[in-house]
Amino acid sequence: MDERQLLFKAQEGDIESFENVIVSYQNYIYNVIYRIVGNKEDALDLTQETFIKVFVNIKKFKGKSEFKTWLYRIAVNTSLDFMRKRKGVEEQLHNISDFKTPEDIFDDKMTRDIIMSELNKLKNDYKIAIILRDIEGLTYSEIAEITNSNIGTVKSRISRARSALKENLKKIPGFINIFDERRQL
Repeated sequence: MDERQLLFKAQEGDIESFENVIVSYQNYIYNVIYRIVGNKEDALDLTQETFIKVFVNIKKFKGKSEFKTWLYRIAVNTSLDFMRKRKGVEEQLHNISDFKTPEDIFDDKMTRDIIMSELNKLKNDYKIAIILRDIEGLTYSEIAEITNSNIGTVKSRISRARSALKENLKKIPGFINIFDERRQL
């Protein structure tokens, strides 16, 4: 059964169809939320909250956009609501490396922590745009739909966010040297 059929059955109240649809998206949604809130436990809770909202509102999904886009919008809005309630929390990314030396792992974690710390200093609109584009790999049109913005605004936010992030990182003593040292190796 394809996704459209599963969605139709889920909208009619078929729990098994809803679960089948959700299973295919749960890792993506968790990763988006995790990158926004920066905490595994909060991301798990917010992922569950997102899917509860989807379940409660699935009948409102009209198919005017892709289901994935609708789902991402709910996840991003749920995350932003949470972040508004919890300002000032530092984000950390988990270690994604399997075959690196302890020094490489430490350098990578420090680099991610610094980048995420600086990313957290950006306005939420900029932060969300960068996460959805550069980390999640969504298209400009998908981001526009998720954020209820036009494509020009999305492109502008991403450009400004990248520039601001780059400028902030330049101000950190020794940070750029990390990249220069790696290029020489």
